[in-house]
Amino acid sequence: MTKQVIEAEVISQPEGFSYKERYTNYAEQTKKVSVFAWVMGLLSLAFSLIPVFGFIFGLIALTISLIKKTAPVLPILALIISGFITTLFLLVVAVFRAIF
Repeated sequence: MTKQVIEAEVISQPEGFSYKERYTNYAEQTKKVSVFAWVMGLLSLAFSLIPVFGFIFGLIALTISLIKKTAPVLPILALIISGFITTLFLLVVAVFRAIF
């Protein structure tokens, strides 16, 4: 079996088109951070102490951060906190309903 060497194809840039310029424009666009998504993340962290509303707001903030392609750290943390608080709240409500 003989090895066939495949030569690389040389690609030339089309006229009026710069790959380097296109790459720098793309890099600048992807580095932009969505302030709205981060504010929603911070608000979801604050609202996570409210039992049911905080969980719903956390889901909305998580959805927004995924759509805007920002790091969903704050909404996930808010969902964990609000999940515990909502569970405890619903447990207390269930105990009160069972007693009364």
